[in-house]
Amino acid sequence: MNILRHILVVDDDADLRRLVADYLADYDLRVTGAADGVAMRDVLASEVVDLILLDLEMPKMDGLDFLERLMRL
Repeated sequence: MNILRHILVVDDDADLRRLVADYLADYDLRVTGAADGVAMRDVLASEVVDLILLDLEMPKMDGLDFLERLMRL
């Protein structure tokens, strides 16, 4: 049984999320996209991920702020 690694791509740019997801899928990785911290939190509440690719320059709250909140959970 082949277990796919699950990557969460968090970026406010939908085209970039899709580009990264398509690239990673070519390497048999399962990819979920999230547009912001709220969507990221929802994914993390319902699924296990192996790696988060997090944009640092997002509107409203940057990636480092999201990471800080995530580490408090």
